[in-house]
Amino acid sequence: MKRGEPGYYPDPADYESLKDMYASPEFAALPLEDILACYAGEFDGDTIYHFNDGKNPANDEEAKRMAIDCLIAGKPRPWDELPEGAVS
Repeated sequence: MKRGEPGYYPDPADYESLKDMYASPEFAALPLEDILACYAGEFDGDTIYHFNDGKNPANDEEAKRMAIDCLIAGKPRPWDELPEGAVS
């Protein structure tokens, strides 16, 4: 199966770089779970959601966009300062 064909699943071998794959419309069309799995694999098991962080994504679309932006940048989402009184 090739890029652009129905049912195509992004393959790093089909792109110039991982960054190009992450920026592709094919990658953006993947289910959130697949994108979050790529994020965790790229960033040593980290997650886009941080404990007690008011900047966590509000919905699946925000989570998907945030994860893709981080993958393209090659950097995990920075941790926000823990609020006063939060369990650490």
